[in-house]
Amino acid sequence: MGIIPVLETARLSLRGSYAGDLEPICDIVQDKGVLRYLPRDEPWPQHVAANWLTSQYKHWAEHHYGWWLIEDRGSRNLLGWCGLRRLQETGEVELLYLLRRSSWGRGIASEAAIASVRFGLTVAELPEIIGLVHPDNIASIRVLDKTGLRRVGECSYFGMQLLKYRIIKPRHEG
Repeated sequence: MGIIPVLETARLSLRGSYAGDLEPICDIVQDKGVLRYLPRDEPWPQHVAANWLTSQYKHWAEHHYGWWLIEDRGSRNLLGWCGLRRLQETGEVELLYLLRRSSWGRGIASEAAIASVRFGLTVAELPEIIGLVHPDNIASIRVLDKTGLRRVGECSYFGMQLLKYRIIKPRHEG
């Protein structure tokens, strides 16, 4: 795993992937309801999930930040993923998260997103992070609000009209 640091929160471990993670990731992304607010909401075949897991390491190697798999610290069950990715089209850094349905409504996305944003602003020293959300995705809007990102408007990304949120790294006067 090496290049992906592990982040610990009160209930979660945010970590890179292991060999046994493909099956639980497939379980998550093959539940069509989980993907309903994404540009492509059809379930992922196994080879797409495997390529996505591989891309996690490439992104970290290139940018020194990325996304983590979310694991419950008690049960060690894989709950989803969260983290940061550079948008190739704009160069912006987006906060992203996705959880299995059984993890919804428990504050897990917020807990993981807060840790990801903190890492992005302090360790990766990113000047800003954005969040993009479908206007009907009320739960995801709440997560962005809890992370400190603030709504800055509406825009088109990935062929969809989305709400855009942003947090800017505070400047320290010296």
